[in-house]
Amino acid sequence: MTPHFRVGWGNTSGYIPYPGGGEKWGGNGVGDDLYSYGFDGAYLWTGGRSTMVIPSVNEPHIKKGDNIGCALDLSVPIITFFYNGMKIPGYFRNFNLDGMFFPCTLR
Repeated sequence: MTPHFRVGWGNTSGYIPYPGGGEKWGGNGVGDDLYSYGFDGAYLWTGGRSTMVIPSVNEPHIKKGDNIGCALDLSVPIITFFYNGMKIPGYFRNFNLDGMFFPCTLR
């Protein structure tokens, strides 16, 4: 199985990560629910759904030496990501501002 890595933001109003793995085990990683927002090098994730923003990326999407930036602007609100210094073409906007946001990774 190819390793999978995501980075992003979780919200204290509902994001409760728990470990998972193996057959029939769940995993509430960043982007797997409506209270977290993640990026894996090719897809944006929230609510357990993905949206491709960088096509034609071989797995693993994020490799050793890659640089992922994650900006959170609560005045808009908007979450943007950067991949090796380049802003990716997708973003999250107008999300719920209840609670506090904290950085997350899923590996």
